[in-house]
Amino acid sequence: MKKKLLFGSLGCFLMFASCQKKEVEEVQVKDSQDYYCSFADEGDQESFKTDAAINKYALWKPGATIKIKFLGGTTFQQGKVKLYAVEWLKYANLVFQWVGASEVADIKIAFNSSDASWSYLGTRCTYYGQTTPTMNFSSINTTIGDVSIKSAVLHEFGHALGLVHEHQSPSAQISWNTDAVYKEFTSAPYNWSKWKVDSLILKKELRQSTNYTSFDQNSIMLYKYPSYLTTNGWSAPNNTVLSDLDKKYIGINYPFSTFPPSKILYNGASDIGVGANGTVWVLSNVLEPGGGYGIYKYNGISFNKVSGAAIAIDVDPEGNAWIVYRDGSIFKSNSLNQFTRIPGTAKDIGVGADGKVFIIGTNVEVGGYGIYQWSGSSWIKIPGAAVRISVDNEGYPWVVNNAGDIYRYNGSKWSGLSSYGYDIGCGADGSVYASTRLAAINGYIIMKYTANGWIKFGEAATKIDAGPNGVLYALRSDGSVVQY
Repeated sequence: MKKKLLFGSLGCFLMFASCQKKEVEEVQVKDSQDYYCSFADEGDQESFKTDAAINKYALWKPGATIKIKFLGGTTFQQGKVKLYAVEWLKYANLVFQWVGASEVADIKIAFNSSDASWSYLGTRCTYYGQTTPTMNFSSINTTIGDVSIKSAVLHEFGHALGLVHEHQSPSAQISWNTDAVYKEFTSAPYNWSKWKVDSLILKKELRQSTNYTSFDQNSIMLYKYPSYLTTNGWSAPNNTVLSDLDKKYIGINYPFSTFPPSKILYNGASDIGVGANGTVWVLSNVLEPGGGYGIYKYNGISFNKVSGAAIAIDVDPEGNAWIVYRDGSIFKSNSLNQFTRIPGTAKDIGVGADGKVFIIGTNVEVGGYGIYQWSGSSWIKIPGAAVRISVDNEGYPWVVNNAGDIYRYNGSKWSGLSSYGYDIGCGADGSVYASTRLAAINGYIIMKYTANGWIKFGEAATKIDAGPNGVLYALRSDGSVVQY
């Protein structure tokens, strides 16, 4: 059954929706910019009790990568949606992959100001063609404050993840003043039938098709209600952020994997590099004359200081360090930990398990800086631009550009794989990890790339790298290096 959720822009009161033939159309509330929406559903399975309300037949698979594209919109509009939608990913084991308008996507977003704001429910957005919007924002513009924009984006993406409206949760015990509700919505400008008022306001979702628990008055899925529509003076607040139960509940429905144990290897680092043979090097967070930060090599028990300084580091399959000095100059160490100058300048460097070396250059381009591969005697430019780089076990670079987009190069073209990266790390076994732009204590949430997309892997990191057998090394914002 295909159902559509339609709703308008945020403001000071509310907008209710009109439902007909399994679809929902919004109707603007008089003297208001707030909105509301509803939908019908059916099911024949028992629900379980938890902390919000979600349609269990519209859930995505935990760990799924949901592809999203824009069908128009300005850079400002698209940027605001990207900025705020990922808030859900701090608590849900899902990945949003933003793709181009010509690519295949699951969620298709329009910015039609003559329509309402709305979204299809969960996986039902996949029922529709690539030129048909499955979500619309009617009033994201430079005249609307960020609080309103954020709350609208969070609400719409809540629907896109399967969340239903809180006022229609089976556990909602709202003491409606039915006479007042009927009077309000059967009169102009709505002129609804009593059946429509019952369907969109007074009815609850079916218990059989809904996972739910106690009513959450602070949910982002609940809109502001005036007290005169209830018999006991109850009114709903103007919710603009995810509630604690929103966060808990979306995590229950999209759980993260259990993280492996970790141990702290080093305190006071600014970068880390790991070779295919397991050799670990770090840069301290203490500036030294000329080149940057102190260089240390792990002997399996402790870290020994090596002469020199750098701002970026990676390690080749033989355990030798490739480093970048503060002035951009590049050096490579030998088995005696002595460094030899390599031609060229760089911002970052990555070495694969097969020994291939790539750098982020110093020439500014759209997306960051130019990308180059070492030929053994010189640097060969490849397409693209980025700010961070790592090289996988097949010798192909993975990069993060200055917008946070993650790409992999296959030797001829780049493929976009995510849109919220901070750093990237590739292991000798083919594993790939990313520190995201989703803030957490001591850095950013860590994700691991799998056949089913990105899944949450560790608590937090800023910079990362991976060694043999997929062992992850994470540098936290407090300077500690953690091995998983």
